[in-house]
Amino acid sequence: MLPSWRLAARRKPVFKKDDFIFLDRTELYRRALGAAMALPKLAKDHGLTPEDFGYVTRLLGFPLPIDLHFSMFVTTIRGQGDDEQQAYWLPKAVNFEIVGTYAQTEVSSGLKSLMPMPRLTSGPWVEP
Repeated sequence: MLPSWRLAARRKPVFKKDDFIFLDRTELYRRALGAAMALPKLAKDHGLTPEDFGYVTRLLGFPLPIDLHFSMFVTTIRGQGDDEQQAYWLPKAVNFEIVGTYAQTEVSSGLKSLMPMPRLTSGPWVEP
């Protein structure tokens, strides 16, 4: 028998994927936004864990605007937060009271010409 969340997802048009090849870019984007808005409710209604949530998003077969929330934000709180931080932030993140993401820039990404490169000196400071 299928899990209750899977049966519930089958009834929602935003989780439909058999028509993907017929959708244009705008329609795919709208579908992904709709699924992103519907998944938190599905997760709450059926008690999905973050791991279950990741499984559900992989079953959808298309990326969602909230993928980074679980893959990077929640994972970072779990891996780097102390007990007090995890107790405070994880329930909020898992229940979508807050939504987080992740951003990174790299020195080698073309910004070198815009930023002075740091260099080590004899002192304890890094100077531009």
